[in-house]
Amino acid sequence: MPRALFATFVLFVLPGAPRLASQTRSQPNLTLSVELGFHGGYKLWSVGNQPFYMIVQTGAGIDTVSKFDTLDLRRQLVPGFTLGVSGVYYPTPYVGIHGELVFYGMSLESHCAIRTDASSDSTDIDPQLCSSLEGQSVSTSTLGLAIGTVLRPAPRGAISPYLRADVGVVTRSRGTVELIGLYTDNTGFVSALQVAGDNKETKNSLSFSVALGVAMPLGPGYQFRLEGGDVYAPLDRVTGLAAPTNVTLFPPHAAVWKHNLTFRMALDIVLEQRRGRRY
Repeated sequence: MPRALFATFVLFVLPGAPRLASQTRSQPNLTLSVELGFHGGYKLWSVGNQPFYMIVQTGAGIDTVSKFDTLDLRRQLVPGFTLGVSGVYYPTPYVGIHGELVFYGMSLESHCAIRTDASSDSTDIDPQLCSSLEGQSVSTSTLGLAIGTVLRPAPRGAISPYLRADVGVVTRSRGTVELIGLYTDNTGFVSALQVAGDNKETKNSLSFSVALGVAMPLGPGYQFRLEGGDVYAPLDRVTGLAAPTNVTLFPPHAAVWKHNLTFRMALDIVLEQRRGRRY
């Protein structure tokens, strides 16, 4: 009996082992993805001791007096979510062409501290303006379009790592310098006043990004991806004090390139694949 079992093992199991070892997984060649993720935040700009006209309430509305308050102003980019669609086509097993359209849910958070002149008037609305700016959040949502290259060393692996590099353009809904404060007028209504203006805001710019991730098959026609990346793009930041010649300040500013870390999860639909060997 043992000899019969051994003979069966030799005849059937051992010849089958090479067949099992020679089987390989399918290789995705064309994928369409839906992505959800998060992006980081950082301090964007700040200025201290900015002279600002003392604005007072009058019977006819508001007016300036020949005195100045001083303001400390600060802006930062708040962390938010990302939502996008992308596609990758692999003309070769290891190198692919990548394209994506991504919406970045970005917000700017403002901060203001006031150093009021010792002879300030009780009708001075500067404290109200500054108080409304403290912690104020405004949307500056951004749309990014990019194209690039993907490198994957193990296209048929159960876990397939990849490296991606893109170049693209980003479009923002607003600039990063303008500040609009609120105050209550003599009639009790809340009114808006532009504290800082932007006469050369930059809303469109180039962007560069790199990302490192892994793809894991979920079954026939699907895979799941996790990736971490860095989007490098310019944002306007204030570079100095504004000359207080108008009620609205127009501070000097310039585009400064900034890194923004991202983390994404994606569901890939495999539209085309090269099947693995079954022998």
